Amino acid sequence: MTRSGFHAGFAVATVLLGAMPPAGHAADAAFGAVEEHWQVRADAENWRLPGDESMGAVRLALRHRLGDWFAAGIDGSAAVRGSRGGFITLGVGAEAFLPISAHVGAEAGLSIQAGGGRGGYQLSGGGLMTRALLGLRYLGPGADSVSVGLSRVDFPAGGTIRSNQLYVAYTHAFDGWSLAPGADAAAIAPGALGSMTDRIAVTAEPLWIDHGIGTLGAGPQRNLGLVGVEWQAGLGGGWYARLAAAGAASGSSSGYMQVLGGLGYRWPLTRSLTLTAAASTGAGGGGAVDTGGGLLLEGEAGVSVAFGSRDSLDLTASRLRAPSGAFGARGLTARIAHRFGPDDRADAAAPSRTEVHSVRVRIVDQEYRAASAAWSARSNPSFGTMGVQVDYFTAPSWYLTGQGLAAARGQNGAYMIGLMGGGWRHEFTAALHLELEALAGAAGGGGVAVGSGIVAQANLGLGYDGPHGLGIRTGIGRLQSRRGGFSANVAEVAVTYRTRLLSAAD
Repeated sequence: MTRSGFHAGFAVATVLLGAMPPAGHAADAAFGAVEEHWQVRADAENWRLPGDESMGAVRLALRHRLGDWFAAGIDGSAAVRGSRGGFITLGVGAEAFLPISAHVGAEAGLSIQAGGGRGGYQLSGGGLMTRALLGLRYLGPGADSVSVGLSRVDFPAGGTIRSNQLYVAYTHAFDGWSLAPGADAAAIAPGALGSMTDRIAVTAEPLWIDHGIGTLGAGPQRNLGLVGVEWQAGLGGGWYARLAAAGAASGSSSGYMQVLGGLGYRWPLTRSLTLTAAASTGAGGGGAVDTGGGLLLEGEAGVSVAFGSRDSLDLTASRLRAPSGAFGARGLTARIAHRFGPDDRADAAAPSRTEVHSVRVRIVDQEYRAASAAWSARSNPSFGTMGVQVDYFTAPSWYLTGQGLAAARGQNGAYMIGLMGGGWRHEFTAALHLELEALAGAAGGGGVAVGSGIVAQANLGLGYDGPHGLGIRTGIGRLQSRRGGFSANVAEVAVTYRTRLLSAAD
């Protein structure tokens, strides 16, 4: 794995993670916690495509502030206007900020992403994307800021998109806490950590397509089955923000993917029963689904039934449509959700303890090599992907994992995959460990023969944990579609960063 796509994305990821531990923290030795500074950012711009075509795109970024004027983290971009619904990329990025006055400063940034869609190899080539920006930022009186400037987007691995454009952006800053080295979490007062409640859920959603809707190929649009993951961040007073990503796992539209964000509300009725409602917008497409420019709108309402002390089963009915395309559907989403933070019912007791969450982020490069003759509609024997993997350790030797990757080099640009599963870890020494993983999820796009979209992967990895939470991991694996001819042997290398986040708990 020594090709240019790997060098670009992996080198940038190494720099970003390598810069992370020393800066951007305010530690209180007596308190035993480290204050973490974070940002969420949304950019909007208009790309110029070949043939004088334009595509409206949005970028959503999660940033970890490293010092006062630098931030790095995870990026994703998607088409929302034009005729390229389903054009989606993901990767890593960073921004630097130089103050000019009390409220105005200059910003510069770089993103390395991978992906494509709705035009596939002709537009995105192998899938690698770079985006650079230079602009001005206005700092508001609170945690919010707005930016305006120029950006440059390139697909250097054989793609035809090279576009300069104006961008506007909105950034919201927030804080969190992690456990200081050597500190005892039991000695940290939970009230000092805040009382917001977050939830993460695994989702399954059948979509019943509206009557008479066709695909981009003029055939009938069949019903879809989606699998995915959702994060709900508590805002207080019953309100929450949501971010949900899902991909097609059944039907005839493998490669379809959607990402939605919005605002919801929870009405507790009893100790175990809660009504929920949410309105969301986002982007989606692929798999010949006619979402027009890619913008999606969704409304949903349902019920949440608690079981155990932290978990719930949610059932919600939804209405999903693409305003600029023919696509429209009704859905029924089942969520198995786990709560972090204190109980958010109105009659719940105040937080009584501090909870530690061991989390690892992996910036990964994977090389796929054909293990079957019919693995792709194209004749290439291999292609490369890059992406992000997040692990949550439920015990020192066990973890849950969620992973999203996209094609970055080769002839399968627009291929994307999302997997969820679990892993087991065996430590040879304090630094050296072996890991086994089993995952399943949805994949498609880029001419890869994944049938309805369901795939499964098994991995064996060897890792080294260095100082400041940094590490490196290499591994091998096997990826197989349930239907279709896709089968691949996988080799990977990843830069890892592990931290212990804190929250209040009941």
